[in-house]
Amino acid sequence: MENIMKNKILRTLIFVILMATTVFTSRIDVVKASHPNQGPDRRPHMASSRDVNPYAITSPVTAQDLAVAMGINPSEIVSASLNGSDPAGVGIGTSPLGGFFPREGSTFAILSTGLAQSADTPNDSNSLSHVLDGLNNASGYDMTQLALTLKVPSNINCANFDFIFYSEEFPEFVGSIYNDTFTAEIPQNIALDSNGNIISINTVYGVTSVTGTTYDGGTTLLRAHAPVTPGGTLNIVFTIQDLGDSIYDSTVFLDEFIWSNTTQCTEGANNFTTFYDVPTNYWAWKWIDDLYGSGITGGCISNPLQYCPESPVTRAQMAVFLLRGIHGPSYTPPAVGGSTGFADVPTSYWAAAWIKQLAAEGITGGCGGGNFCPDTSVTRAQMAVFLLKSKHGVAYNPPAATGVFTDVPVGYWADKWIEQLSAEGITGGCGPGIYCPDNPVTRAQMAVFLVKTFNLP
Repeated sequence: MENIMKNKILRTLIFVILMATTVFTSRIDVVKASHPNQGPDRRPHMASSRDVNPYAITSPVTAQDLAVAMGINPSEIVSASLNGSDPAGVGIGTSPLGGFFPREGSTFAILSTGLAQSADTPNDSNSLSHVLDGLNNASGYDMTQLALTLKVPSNINCANFDFIFYSEEFPEFVGSIYNDTFTAEIPQNIALDSNGNIISINTVYGVTSVTGTTYDGGTTLLRAHAPVTPGGTLNIVFTIQDLGDSIYDSTVFLDEFIWSNTTQCTEGANNFTTFYDVPTNYWAWKWIDDLYGSGITGGCISNPLQYCPESPVTRAQMAVFLLRGIHGPSYTPPAVGGSTGFADVPTSYWAAAWIKQLAAEGITGGCGGGNFCPDTSVTRAQMAVFLLKSKHGVAYNPPAATGVFTDVPVGYWADKWIEQLSAEGITGGCGPGIYCPDNPVTRAQMAVFLVKTFNLP
């Protein structure tokens, strides 16, 4: 390996001159092509033993070790390879770093164009750089790769992982030929920013002095998704490389590789979201995230955390949602006692105490015949009544209906409740001029209703 000295200020000044002078630029480019690691414009601070904290990052490690550090089950690893990369360019983080990692467990994977062990050194005026002995090609230098072949569980249709890309190239070389990159190919690249751009210096977004790392900038925390075939195999290649020359290092942290089964698995990456099945481009993402932030919901599945946004809300679930909205997220109803008051809700039912309390507060009288119908989906018409009683009290009586929605004629049993819900800005209907009163309420719609009704979080 070869260590190279450089001065960051001088490199920046020369770069500006190169951009301004066409002839001079072309001549320097010829020199750089012949000697890519030489030249007065890119002379880095040399990485040395004093820059390395051996207790926070373990390096070198094997490809198998990296996969396990990301959270992949060893039994699901068919093959793992570094594809000839310099072992110094990979490592395993064993303590918190960068404000976000590890995402789960106690470890995460590190791929770098320099020394992986230097990732947690102080951020100062010097910029670390180290030339690796591994892969180079026509467009990139100091390339580090991790290639994995994984067995997909039989009940899974989506692969997910979290990552952040950091660099010493930022901010001086944004928009230049020194646009270091990170990709995750299956074979198409799924490591993109929230706008669909390849992860590179140009997508660092201006985050500076990244906490606990040596780097000058980093992307936001991103989560990548890849549709997979249940019971099949997934081939994925993670690559990070310097572009333009071999200096000013970039690094990616990888963690929380999780399989999931969801209807919301879109190939690509999104800004980090609370729920794996609610990406930031989902129509109700903000409302669902606000509901979670308020403590009203913990989702429908815990590992990985999911919300099940398209699932209908049952009347039992509604009882919990409403009482938490009224009394706060820490509310617990009184013990159910010897009876719930409803023939179809035994005292052993999971939401028995919630259902009994909802009735005790006068918000519901059940579904008829002494029953509550706990597992029946609540309709949008019923929800209008429940929400307004929860907000204004059980004695509340809305104004007479005038016929706002074409599918809710005056005389419909819940007409005035539905129109008042609209008048208060809690709903705009299910489409132009319609409310869909008999449709079941989905969990996504419920999030919107609750956040607006109770002004959450």
